[in-house]
Amino acid sequence: MLTELGKRLAERWMSLLVLPGALFLAASFAARTLGHTHAVDLDLLVREAQAWRPAPGAGAGARLAVLLLIVALLAAAVGVVAQTLGSLVERLWFAADWGSWPRPLHALARWRVARRRQRHAGAVATYQRERRRSGELLASGTPGGGTDLGPARLAVARVSP
Repeated sequence: MLTELGKRLAERWMSLLVLPGALFLAASFAARTLGHTHAVDLDLLVREAQAWRPAPGAGAGARLAVLLLIVALLAAAVGVVAQTLGSLVERLWFAADWGSWPRPLHALARWRVARRRQRHAGAVATYQRERRRSGELLASGTPGGGTDLGPARLAVARVSP
């Protein structure tokens, strides 16, 4: 049972932290190596990556293992940082539990939520007004029919209720 738990923990560690972190490190390495001037020069990227490979000889396998371990630990650290920053941004952006935030942040969040509600109510009122006006124009038989409700509908959709 303990070995199965260890396997699952290692599997989750790899899939949640190391692989996204390794992808970020690889993209950063490619961007730093190639820059704007050689953005699609695959040969240059391969040459630079091979320069990091340990020279053949005694202890090359151990040096390669250490290098891979360092890359895995760096990738895990990058994954942890990215996950932490992502959670922080998500919590601030969606502000689902803003009522439990500390005092100064709570007041700011309350003000932002009230402002967003006012904007949403105003957009809905404008949409309803345009809709009534469009219906009245259609009912009166005005040439050209009603008005286009697309912009008013888009304004309502842009503001979260």
